[in-house]
Amino acid sequence: KPDVSFIFDIDEKTGLKRANKRTGNENRYEKMGGAFHNKVRSGFLKIAKKNKDRCVIINANDTIDNLHKLVLKHLRSKKII
Repeated sequence: KPDVSFIFDIDEKTGLKRANKRTGNENRYEKMGGAFHNKVRSGFLKIAKKNKDRCVIINANDTIDNLHKLVLKHLRSKKII
């Protein structure tokens, strides 16, 4: 098992918008419907709830810089870095 797993939680519409902006085109995952993306998100959140000792849910609606700071803060608090 990993020492820590980060779950970057974001709603389907915002996540797809970011993915398309980043790549400039859709891949097979972006082409899948909302039901698929919501099911995947739900699955990851269930995993996180069952593994609270190692899973950290992070609200991914924040800026990249703030997300980076949150990850580093958590890793330092667990003395991983």
